[in-house]
Amino acid sequence: MMKRLNNINSVYVVAVILVIALYLMYTHFNNNSAFFYGFAQNKEMEINYNRDVLVEKVFVTPGQKVKKGDLLLIVQDASIPAKIKELKLKKEAISVDSHRETETIRNKIKELKFEKEKKLSEIDRQINELENKIEVNKSLYEGLKSLSFDSGQYVRRSRLQLDYLTAMRKRINDNYTQEIRFQDKLLEATGKPSNIKTEIIDAEIEHYEKEKENLKIYAPMDGLIGNVLCKKGEYVSAFKSFMDFYQTNPTLVKGYVHESLLLRVKAGNKLWVSSSMHPSHRVLGVVTGLGSRIVEIPERLRKIPEVKSYGREVLVKIPFENKFLQKEKVMLMTVDE
Repeated sequence: MMKRLNNINSVYVVAVILVIALYLMYTHFNNNSAFFYGFAQNKEMEINYNRDVLVEKVFVTPGQKVKKGDLLLIVQDASIPAKIKELKLKKEAISVDSHRETETIRNKIKELKFEKEKKLSEIDRQINELENKIEVNKSLYEGLKSLSFDSGQYVRRSRLQLDYLTAMRKRINDNYTQEIRFQDKLLEATGKPSNIKTEIIDAEIEHYEKEKENLKIYAPMDGLIGNVLCKKGEYVSAFKSFMDFYQTNPTLVKGYVHESLLLRVKAGNKLWVSSSMHPSHRVLGVVTGLGSRIVEIPERLRKIPEVKSYGREVLVKIPFENKFLQKEKVMLMTVDE
């Protein structure tokens, strides 16, 4: 019985010694350095797209390490193939219209040439007939000198008629030649507007083809895949996250400084940041932000987890080169100047 009492007394003694040691340590930190806990955070971003898309294939899984430029997933924008098809049909329609217009002008030129030849042939026939008639009558009149007949007057009338037909022939020829020349110029210019239109359409098609290439989503930097929030065959709204993405190493620490130490930590202060489990893993950080209100410190970050305590949120930037893990508990301590 005495032995049991001695054992109990020994336990109490050890407990008292530990409490005293903790108190002295706590007092030491309070008197010399501000000391509090936080946890390391990797820089987090969301991988998303600026349009509604259909997920075609996902190449990564949660927790997977990736390198910058690794293919994460392929998505489809259903509107792009439809737009490309519409533009190609529009281009084809322009080509058909241009061909139809060209054929119309060519047919018009053929008709003008045919009419020109027909009318000139008819006038040429009349001119030939008149010339032959003049020659025949001239020879007849020369053999009838004994008759009182003014052959010169007849010849003059015939010559006037011949001059009229010749002038008409020239006018018809000039009119048709001018109209045919105009149609030739119109034919030459017909393809130019359609060429401009098709060039514009080709540029639009090229733009959308590049947009299709952009639907391959790549890793923006070396990092870790967090939650994958989509799957093959799923429609995802514009700007909705496909997955969470983290930098490989933590670059930020979020801590909570006890309200009794508020004046010991200010923006711009340097803090030692060390692993709570591996104190040798230590880097020098800089306070970049402070919370605007007093909040309850999370249980995991309290010096005595069972006792509620309150403090101010502190954000500390740390170098990228460090050995901390995502969400690892770390200890923060002010640097003595």
